[in-house]
Amino acid sequence: MNNDYKLTLQEIEELSRAYLDCRLSRLQEKELELVLTSLPPDEASSPVIDEARETMAVASMIEASGYSMPKQQPLPNKKRAGIRVARIALRWSGIAAAIVLIAGTVLFFRNRDNDPDSLLARESVYVIVDGEVITGERAQRIAAESIAASLAESAAEIREITEMEKNNEEFKESIINEINNYL
Repeated sequence: MNNDYKLTLQEIEELSRAYLDCRLSRLQEKELELVLTSLPPDEASSPVIDEARETMAVASMIEASGYSMPKQQPLPNKKRAGIRVARIALRWSGIAAAIVLIAGTVLFFRNRDNDPDSLLARESVYVIVDGEVITGERAQRIAAESIAASLAESAAEIREITEMEKNNEEFKESIINEINNYL
């Protein structure tokens, strides 16, 4: 940095904002740190500059202590594949639910002039099992069981994903607590 040039307060704030947004190179960060430490706090002070000074102080304390963040171990391929499968299954179960909802709506509006109690008694539902077309009450029972099984599977997958998200949040909190305890 050229020592003959004096930065304005606006330029220092802009550089501080860039520092807080992690848009500066290491060299630029060090130069900004030199500028901020050479200026008295009352001469160059604003919320952004003060926050940058505090952040730099914490970063230099961590650096001086020799502490380095442990490298995060990548998820085993099995877990990554499981998460991927769960997301795909959740997406497809949502699509299946939408199709069932649309089919039900079409059936309802197509037969709304008829008696609602007799709607299910009519042979408007059919199921194909092992190449055999099944109609009537048996088809309705098979369709209802299939839908119930899909919904139960979707609910289990949603619980699994929710648990994964909860574990991720707990991991983040433990890292933050560890850093706060260290400082």
